[in-house]
Order: sequence, then C-alpha cells, then structure tokens
Amino acid sequence: MSQIAIDNEGLSALVTIILSQGETFRTEYCQFRDCTPGIEMFTERRDNPWMRFMTGEHVYWQCYRANDGGTITLTNDKIGGVLLEKIDIGNEWCVDRSSLVGADGSVIIDRFVYSHLMGGIFGPGLFYHHLRGEGNALVSVDGKADLITLAQGEERIIDPDYLFMFRPGMDMALQRNQGLVNQFINGLFFLKITGPAEFYIDRIVGEHSNAGVVHKACSVIKDYLWPV
Repeated sequence: MSQIAIDNEGLSALVTIILSQGETFRTEYCQFRDCTPGIEMFTERRDNPWMRFMTGEHVYWQCYRANDGGTITLTNDKIGGVLLEKIDIGNEWCVDRSSLVGADGSVIIDRFVYSHLMGGIFGPGLFYHHLRGEGNALVSVDGKADLITLAQGEERIIDPDYLFMFRPGMDMALQRNQGLVNQFINGLFFLKITGPAEFYIDRIVGEHSNAGVVHKACSVIKDYLWPV
C-alpha cells in the first residue's frame, strides 16, 4: 500500500505518494507535477471504453509504477483540498467521477449506476465510481467537505451538485420540484436521503460535477429562450 502525504494549504492541494517496489497508483482528475527516476508512467485502458466515452468518462487511466520504489507529486485540478480514504472490507465508497484523484492499483474501481434515469439526466447523474478492495484512494473536494451522518429513519434533502461521496446502498430518492419550468429549465431536482446514511457534501458547486454540467446547460437554454 502506498504512503501518502497531503498538503491542503493554498488554493489547491499538493499530494506526495511514496510507492514501494512493484506498487502501482492510478490517477483520474489531477495534474502530474514531478516524480523520481524510478517511476514508470503508462496508460491502462478501462473496461467498456465505448460506454465510458459516451458518458464523458476517461477511457484510460494514467498509471505510475515503481520499479525500484519512488515518489510522485500530484496536484488536484480544483480549488480545494484532497481527502485520503483507506479502502478495505466494510469501508467502501461511491465517488463522483470528477472527484476521484486516484487510487492504489489494489483498489477495485467499479461503476455504481444510479437507478433513476430522470435523475441521471437532470439531477445527481447516472454513474459514480464504486471503490472497494484494499488500498488508498484520493478524493478531491470543491472548497471544503462536510461529513453528514443520518440515523435510522432520519431524512435530508440535498442539492445533488454538492454530493461527491457516499456509502453504497444508501437510500436515495429523486425529489422533484413543483412545476415544469423548475424541473426542465432550472434543472431543479433534489435528492431525498433516508438514514442510516453517511455521505460527504462540499461547499462549492463543482463545474465538472454530474449535475452541475446539466444545470449549466439548462441555464444557458433558459437565458436563450427567456433573455432578461
């Protein structure tokens, strides 16, 4: 398993990853800064590339392998910090696609499919990364992160733009706002979460978030059809 140090000071985070001989680290949304000479860089094609391309996902992982051990330095491509999560049995997370910085090669990254098509088009998005297995994972935060824990039967209605990480199996239902204009022009669909639940929300709407892209597109259409 990699050793990771995170510096969240400043506008963006600086992540230092130390790999032992033979260890691999895969990255998603981040920027490579530097590494030691013993690091081999390569790309790895992900499963089902056509579907990933059609849904706006990266088709390839950018990977780093330590042939003799070494260090990699990355920065996130957002204004905000980075969370370190240790994935193991009983500690699995679903992560917004644009929030995943990277993970150890030993972490299994599956696709979590949200069940509501309308939510996928206008609300929380259809696909998330499901992180399981064993190893370290890095998740980028827009601004700052708040961990919300709900007890059995407790409910919370949230704007899906802010949801970037949650436990698999969490009870989520689409909450539609009243009126067609709100639903189809303003893109106002919310999530109703029922406990027990544990999830992270951030404090800035990410421009690459699942829902944020659609809301932005709806806003452009609205301004074109009904200019002020």
